[in-house]
Amino acid sequence: MTTNCSNELPVAKPRKWWKTCLRTLGLGVVAMVALGFLVVVFENWRGRRAWEAYRVEAESRGVVLQLSVTIPPLIPEGSNVAAIPMLSALFDYHSTTNGEVRWKDSNLVNRVQSVSAFVTKVFADSGPNANWYKGTTENLEAIQKNLLKQGGNLAASTEPSTPARTILTALDEFGTELSILEEGFKRPQVRFPAHYEEGFACLLPTLSVMKGFSRLSLLKSSAYLAEGKTDEAFNQVLFSLRCGEVVGTNPLLISALVQLAIDWGSVSGIYEGLVGHRWTDAQIQGFTTVLRQRDPYALLRQSMQLERAIANDFYDRSRRGFVKESLLDLGSPFQDLRMVPSAMLYQNQRRQNQFYDAINFDGVREHGLSTFSKDAGMEQLTNGFWPYRALSAMLAPGIQSCLKKTVRGRVTLDLAILACELERYRIAKGTYPETLAKLVPQFLKAIPHDAASGGALHYHREKNDRFVLYSVGSDLKDDLGDIGKDEAGDWTWRMPKSLN
Repeated sequence: MTTNCSNELPVAKPRKWWKTCLRTLGLGVVAMVALGFLVVVFENWRGRRAWEAYRVEAESRGVVLQLSVTIPPLIPEGSNVAAIPMLSALFDYHSTTNGEVRWKDSNLVNRVQSVSAFVTKVFADSGPNANWYKGTTENLEAIQKNLLKQGGNLAASTEPSTPARTILTALDEFGTELSILEEGFKRPQVRFPAHYEEGFACLLPTLSVMKGFSRLSLLKSSAYLAEGKTDEAFNQVLFSLRCGEVVGTNPLLISALVQLAIDWGSVSGIYEGLVGHRWTDAQIQGFTTVLRQRDPYALLRQSMQLERAIANDFYDRSRRGFVKESLLDLGSPFQDLRMVPSAMLYQNQRRQNQFYDAINFDGVREHGLSTFSKDAGMEQLTNGFWPYRALSAMLAPGIQSCLKKTVRGRVTLDLAILACELERYRIAKGTYPETLAKLVPQFLKAIPHDAASGGALHYHREKNDRFVLYSVGSDLKDDLGDIGKDEAGDWTWRMPKSLN
């Protein structure tokens, strides 16, 4: 009997290569996830530390960062223009779960907001309207045709009527609202009950409403001027100026810009009476008293403070997951910030606040756009790691455009004041002066500088009792008063070629 013995060990089966790869890949993924987690934790810590360091430093400089401190304080209703029911109703609303806005008194709100729709219809295809910059006055004949096309009592009337009388009759439709608002304007203070706590979703329905009432009052002024009723026209222009002042008390950037737009229209109303030599010396002084109280730079600085606070509140709520604003509507590539690392929110918040710090308000006030770099403050929003600047670049206002509009608002006021004093000189002396220096000291303490360039404003007396007064505009080039195309030329106050 033979026995076979073997000392050989059993041969292990070779491991399949793909299992090795999977195991290695799995370990790699785990390692990457762990590393990514550590990076996120570290960046979150670094971002918070950077923000806290900035916050302490900024507050030591007196910068107010909290929204609760920046919101305007409440004032007694009896002293508050915005407390009259016609205006307060615009803020008495709530938002449903699906984002729909519902007003408590929708009938009153619809009535007040119908002013804007009426204005749009009245001025549709009415040709050139009153505009000091374009040298045009109101086209009352075209507006009369628009009103007659709308039907109603005006179209049914068989009695002939002048354009001015037709317009004044049509505007009686809003006579009650205008009277209520005029009475409300006698109150000394303004504090709108805006829902500031809603942040960027805060509604400001008064902007279009006040702009509409301003436009109605200026149209009434044009009609009264056509009928030779300068006292009534004067009061309507003052009403329009008050509309702008009321809007500007709401310390948000959009409110500041709307005030500039309303003031532009009001100045065009003043322009109509000046070029026709309709205003008296006393009325002109009434206009300049109001115009001298305007300060577009202070308005912009004030609005930027609240914009900064709203942005900080937005970042704080985002970190807590309490953001109600639609990020897609705000232009964000992120639909839900709850999924965003806090590092991104902290770093964007810091950058946006540094952006506000970089705005040189005093430099622009003193030297105009000539010393304003096109990139001023923007390096905080355009340089660096994209995720750490994406939100701040989206939420920060277009400061270049805002500053240009603010400077142009200052130029508009200065040109209007100078034109008023030139007319007062003409009333007293019988002709316009050869130079602006002749206005000092009887009519002006000093000649304002060109807010765009920081240099001198340009003035030329022309033949036939006319003059040209202008700023070099945002391009800082003297185009001899030519406004150019797309408003690229000078910002010019000139007499119209002919009166409508």
